[in-house]
Amino acid sequence: MPVRNLKLPADLDPLPSMLTESFQYPENPEWSVQEDENESFVEDIRNIARMWWVVRIGQIFIPLMRDLLPGKVWEEDGRIAGVCLYQKRGNSNHWMITTVATHPDFRRKGIARKLVTAGLAYIRAKKGEIAVLDVIDANVPAYKLYQSLGFEHFTGNLDLEFTPDGVFPAPEMPDGYTLEEMDFFDWQPRYRVMQRISPESITKYLSLIHI
Repeated sequence: MPVRNLKLPADLDPLPSMLTESFQYPENPEWSVQEDENESFVEDIRNIARMWWVVRIGQIFIPLMRDLLPGKVWEEDGRIAGVCLYQKRGNSNHWMITTVATHPDFRRKGIARKLVTAGLAYIRAKKGEIAVLDVIDANVPAYKLYQSLGFEHFTGNLDLEFTPDGVFPAPEMPDGYTLEEMDFFDWQPRYRVMQRISPESITKYLSLIHI
């Protein structure tokens, strides 16, 4: 079946269970969507479905809402086999591919490639300049797929876990430094630090992180 557009609100009913099953990795359980994350995601989808009439009215009168949840779907045997969701970031021409998923029953058929390709074509048609996405770098098949479609690696996050035996004392501040509490919403200091520590190869993408 050819790629089709995400149909809203009809596709909101089967989407949560499809995505839940797609983001389980028995061979790499740390990659899997955790129970609390899944509950939050499912609730978000259900809230959109319940309030769809409000969303639809907003899309008529508020231009920014018209690209609220665009996406492409691959349907096979009457089921959603794969999905690619993307979203415009504010008033910019930058887009985020938020979700790429293929159900385990339909993998290794090139579905993800076709969906992402169709999604990028949509973004180009909307005059999008840059598209970004997140991927686990150890997920080699997905990583190579995105590279083959033209994506470049520009930044990453590393999560470390450590369980101490006790409470560590606060370290002493070096001479000339003071410790001050910073408001969570005060983004400028973090932005200035990122500007200083980011190598030139990724500075062209910095604006994407703060839109």
